[in-house]
Amino acid sequence: MVTLSPESSDNMVLRLYIAGDTFKSRQTIANLKDICSKHLLGKCSVEVIDLEKHPDLAIGQNISAVPTLIKELPLPVRTLVGDLASKEKVLVALDIKHVNEEKNPRGKELTAEDLKVENEKLLADNARLKAENDHLRKMLRKKVE
Repeated sequence: MVTLSPESSDNMVLRLYIAGDTFKSRQTIANLKDICSKHLLGKCSVEVIDLEKHPDLAIGQNISAVPTLIKELPLPVRTLVGDLASKEKVLVALDIKHVNEEKNPRGKELTAEDLKVENEKLLADNARLKAENDHLRKMLRKKVE
């Protein structure tokens, strides 16, 4: 486990679950550092947890796919799955930026239809990630037993 910044009562508290020192894990950490430095202005506490070293934590937190980011504070708790490459989507999911602030590439506000299409893409991505990480879940159960 690695803590990237000290915890404070006014900070956003984030826990990032990864599986080993892989390119995807390093890229996810870099994406999260970039988001924290640009949008949270240092008011962010991040704990990186490697599930290869601590597989029991996956079961305790009900982690079924990696990388997974959990925003624990401020409430409500939010869970994001993926490499955090789409910074705009991460900002919306963490309540840093609201959906109605999101713009399309031409600078116009997204319509309800645009948001519906985007939601369908996210649901498909989520299903794909869950399927890809089913093997990880089985591996973690074997290690814990």
